[in-house]
Amino acid sequence: MTAPPGVGAAARPAAAPWAGGRSAATSGTAAEYRGYEALLALADKERGDAAVLGWDARRMRRFLSALGDPQRRMRCTLLAGSKGKGSTAAMLEACLRAGGRRTGLYTQPHLHRYAERIRIAGRPLPAAASRAGLRTVLAAAPEPVTAFEAATAYCLWAFAAAGVEEAVLEVGFAGRLDATAECDPSLVLLLPIEREHADILGPTEADVAAHDLQLLRYGRTCFSALQPPAVAAMLAARCAAQGLGDPVVPAPEPAHGGRVRLRLPAGGTIETPLGLPGAFQRDNAALAAAGASALGCAPEAIAAGLAAVRWPGRWEQVASRPRVIVDSAHTPGSGAAARRALEDVAAGRRTALVVGMFADKDARGFAAAFAGLPLRVWATEPDHARAMPAADVVAAFVGARIQVIAPIPSPDAALEAARAWAGPGGVVLVAGSVRLAAQARAHLLRRLP
Repeated sequence: MTAPPGVGAAARPAAAPWAGGRSAATSGTAAEYRGYEALLALADKERGDAAVLGWDARRMRRFLSALGDPQRRMRCTLLAGSKGKGSTAAMLEACLRAGGRRTGLYTQPHLHRYAERIRIAGRPLPAAASRAGLRTVLAAAPEPVTAFEAATAYCLWAFAAAGVEEAVLEVGFAGRLDATAECDPSLVLLLPIEREHADILGPTEADVAAHDLQLLRYGRTCFSALQPPAVAAMLAARCAAQGLGDPVVPAPEPAHGGRVRLRLPAGGTIETPLGLPGAFQRDNAALAAAGASALGCAPEAIAAGLAAVRWPGRWEQVASRPRVIVDSAHTPGSGAAARRALEDVAAGRRTALVVGMFADKDARGFAAAFAGLPLRVWATEPDHARAMPAADVVAAFVGARIQVIAPIPSPDAALEAARAWAGPGGVVLVAGSVRLAAQARAHLLRRLP
C-alpha cells in the first residue's frame, strides 16, 4: 500500500477515470476544501446535491476491496447516534493517544476546513498529502462513488498507510447504510438517538434506531448513552438477541471543583476535570471513558485524555462583553442540553439567541427546547445550500412563544445586532448548525483581540 506524501512514501497522483463534471466555483469553496478539492467533483448530499447516488453498502465494500481492505489493518471504533458524536469521538481519541496508541480520528462535518475531518495522531494531514492520496484512492474506485464514500475510503487508506493502531470514526448517519459501517468495528458507542433525516430514515425515533442498531453484532462490544424509551426497548432487545450485556453507561457524578467522577465498566472510578466546557459533556465523557477502558486504556490515560481534549465550536466562548458562546446544537435533544447550559451562565443577564438551521432539521422541536426562557431570538441563515430560510426559523420560535426579532439573513449582521442588544453584561448564544457556529467563530475571532 502506497502512503500519501507527509505520511509515508510518495504516492503518484492519478485521476479517477469517471470523476469530473462540476467545478469548485459551483460546488463549494476551494479554500475550505484545500487538499480535498477532488471531492467537489463528486455527488454529495451534504452539499445539497440532488444527483447523489443511492445508498448501497456493497459499493463501499467493493471500493475498500479494490484498495486492499485497509480497514483490516487497524482496530476500529464507530460512534453512532444523533448528537454528541464529534465531542465523544474527540474524547475517546484523546484518551487512546494519552495511552500511547497511534490514533486516527474521522469526524464530520468540519468546522472551518475539510482537513479537520481526518487526523492522524491528533493532527490533520498536510494538503499535499491529502490531495495526492485522495487522487490515488479515487483512481482505484471501480465505479462512481459519493464524496463521503471517497473521503471515508481515503481516511481508512491513509490510516493504514500511517500505521494507525486505533481508528475512531464518526458515523455520518443511518448506521448500517453509512460508508463507515464497512470498517467492521470491534467497538460501537451509541449516542442519544433522535428523529432526523426523516426523508431517508423514516419519521420516528424507532425508524432511525433501526438503522443504528444494525451496527450491533456478535463479537462487538457496545456501550450506550441513555436513550429515549422506545429506543431503549429496541436496544435491549437487540443486545439480548446478539448475546450482548447491558450496554448503558452509568450517569456520571459531579465532583468537587468542577471535576467529574466516572465509573469504568471493569470496575473502579476516575475523577478528572474535562477539557470541554458544558455540563452536558459529562455524559459524553462517561461514554468515551467506557470505550477507552474497553480498548485497554489505563485509568490514568483516560483521565489525562479527558482533561486535555479540545473541540472548538462546542459550547465555546469566543468573545466577552457581551459573552458570546458558539455551539453546534441543532436537534431538539441538543437544544435542551444547550438550554440547561445557558441557564447556568445567563441568569439575570440580557440573553440573545442567534439561530440558523439546515432545512432538514426539526426547527419547531429545537425552538421548543428554549420555551419559557427570557431571551430574544435573531433568526438567520448559514451560508450553505441546505440553509433553512430565516423566515421558517422565525415561525418555529414564534410557535414556541419566544420573542423573535425580524429575520436577518446575514449571519454576521444578525450576530452584531444581537451583541448590540445584549450589551457588555449580556450573553449571546449562537446555535442551530455547525455551519453557523463556524461562521460566528470566524467573524468574532477575526475582529476581536
